[in-house]
Amino acid sequence: MKQRLDKAGVRFRPHFKTHQSWKIAEIFSQEGIRQITVSSVTMAHYFARQGWKDITIAFPLNLREMDSILMLPEDVTVGLLISDSSTASYSFPKSLLKKSVFWIELDTGHHRSGFSVADFHILTWVIDKLCSTGAHLQGFLFHDGHTYNATGIEEIREIRYNTLSRLSLLREFLSEKYPGRNFLFSGGDTPSCSQELPMEGIDEMRPGNFVFYDLQQLALGSCQPEDIALSVLCPVVASYPDQGRAVIYGGSIHLSKDKLTVGKETIYGVVCSEEKQSDMRLTFPGDLPFLTALSQEHGVIQGTAEQILNLVPGSLARVIPVHSCLVVSNMKQLVSADGTVFETLNLHSVDF
Repeated sequence: MKQRLDKAGVRFRPHFKTHQSWKIAEIFSQEGIRQITVSSVTMAHYFARQGWKDITIAFPLNLREMDSILMLPEDVTVGLLISDSSTASYSFPKSLLKKSVFWIELDTGHHRSGFSVADFHILTWVIDKLCSTGAHLQGFLFHDGHTYNATGIEEIREIRYNTLSRLSLLREFLSEKYPGRNFLFSGGDTPSCSQELPMEGIDEMRPGNFVFYDLQQLALGSCQPEDIALSVLCPVVASYPDQGRAVIYGGSIHLSKDKLTVGKETIYGVVCSEEKQSDMRLTFPGDLPFLTALSQEHGVIQGTAEQILNLVPGSLARVIPVHSCLVVSNMKQLVSADGTVFETLNLHSVDF
C-alpha cells in the first residue's frame, strides 16, 4: 500500500482503527510513517501515549469530548473533523485552536456525514466561519465508503472517477474564490486504494482495512485469499454431522453481524484451515463450511457431513470473518502464527 501511494505522490496516513495495536503500529513507524488516522478520541490517546504526534480523528467532532481532546499531550497535533454547520459555528477555546488542525468533511456519495461536495455555497460559508475563529484549516476530508457496496472492481473504478470529477470542480471553484490559498484533500477507503486507480488532486489517503483484509474485501476484488491475515479460533461446542451443522463459541459479540450474500445464502464467515486458505472461493455450496447464523455467543456452521465430522467438540474452528475491523474491536489481544502477542486498545482502555 505504501509503495502504491508513494508512486502516486500521495501521503500515506493509515487508519489504525483496524488493528488498534501499538505493536502493529510500530511496523508502520519502521516504514517511515509519521502520521496516522484514528476513529475516536480514546484511540487518539492510546496512540499518543505510544509516541505518535500527528493524529487525525476521522469522525465528526464530538463537542462532548472537548475536555478529553484538550487532555492530549501538548506536542500532539490533532486533526478534527467539521461535518455540519452547527459544529462549524461553535466557539472553540483558544487552547483547542492552538493544538488542532481542522478538516471540512465532504460527502462524495456515501451519504453518511459531511457537506455535499457540490454545495459550494455552504462550503464557502464553513471556510469563512472557521477562518474567522483563527482555526488552522487544512482542507477537505472525504471517505468513499460506498465502494463497500460495489459489485466489483469496475464499480469501484467508477466511484473513484466520479469523486475525482467532483473534487476537480470544487478545486476550480476554490482557486477562483480563494486565490493563492492551498487546500489539501484527504481521502481513504481500502477498496479503491487496493486498486491501481488515478489519484489526481488527492494529497493523502487513509486506508486501514488492508492491514488484515477480510471476506468483504475478497468479494470486492480488493485482495486474494492468501492476503487475508486475520482469523478467529473458535471452540466447537456441538456437532451434528447427520444434519450438516456444528455450533461454535463464536457469536455476534466476537465476529459482529456483518454479512455477505453468497449465492442465495447469507454468511458470516468461512471455516478454513491455513493450508487451504489460498484456494478459498466464495461459492455456496462450496469446498468449505460457512458460518450461516449468529446469536450473541452461538455461531452455527453449515457444511457437508464429512466437513462437520472434522469439527468435534473441544476442537477449534478457524473462522475467517466478513469484517476484520469489527472483530479486532472486540479483542484484547491478537496472536500471530509464530506466537507473538499483539496487545490492542481494549487491553489498555482508559476513559479520558
